[in-house]
Amino acid sequence: MSRRSASSAVRTFFETKRDGLVHVSQIENRRLNHPSDVLKEGQEVWVKLLGFDDRGKVRLAMEMVNHESGKEDALE
Repeated sequence: MSRRSASSAVRTFFETKRDGLVHVSQIENRRLNHPSDVLKEGQEVWVKLLGFDDRGKVRLAMEMVNHESGKEDALE
């Protein structure tokens, strides 16, 4: 679920105790000025786990997930 959005990222919350960030460049395959251009606070979204950064923070992406099915999009 998307929560607060800064100009460069959206904080997401899972059903676990961890949260993660989706960088604005990982939201869609086009340039966005701000995450609020396409997302609303509280909106449920599908994300792909990209891994963890050096500080253990969760790295996520939305742009490679089909938002109808929740499945990973095939590479073009």
